[in-house]
Amino acid sequence: MSIQQYYGGSSLAMVGKDAIVITADKRFGNNASTLHSNFTRLYKMTDRLILSLTGFVPDCQILYKTLRKHVNMFKLNEQREIEPKEFACLLSYILYSKRFTPFLISPLIVGFDRENTPHVYTMDLIGCMSAHKDFASTGTASTNLTGIADVLFTEGMEEEDLFTTAVQAFLNAIDRNALSGWGSDVIILTPSKRVHREVKTRQD
Repeated sequence: MSIQQYYGGSSLAMVGKDAIVITADKRFGNNASTLHSNFTRLYKMTDRLILSLTGFVPDCQILYKTLRKHVNMFKLNEQREIEPKEFACLLSYILYSKRFTPFLISPLIVGFDRENTPHVYTMDLIGCMSAHKDFASTGTASTNLTGIADVLFTEGMEEEDLFTTAVQAFLNAIDRNALSGWGSDVIILTPSKRVHREVKTRQD
């Protein structure tokens, strides 16, 4: 088993008409053993920017603290919140600077810029960035998530339809992955608000 899959975990982001939904499971495991069922993988970087980190949990925690410091310094220096693309470039730079001893993670970034344009980014271990217009997934259930989301996704969905579609895609994918599950955190992000919901799932 890859060290990136050691702790398990998956996340999915989906873009709608005026909203983005991002969801991640709550399982924290040691290979096939479940150690904790209330673990969060979603981090609020600003009111309009959410980061999900899956992979090797110690690396995720170190990277989050580093990013938190840089985001706070950016706000102090620039007197404004960091934009999604700026944040993605910052993370890409940090990952590339550690390319010889990389962070074993899979980041997923979602947010809205000043023009209220939605942004979704993923990247690999060394910071090679990909932008997505519809949906993106990371983690141990990523293959399942991509297939189901590709079937269920419809462009321009309203907020509640987007929530239902993203959650159904996510729950069906993690039901077929032993290293993800035990509920999910869901954040519905719009240009004007951020709503957090918890979804209960099978506990087996």
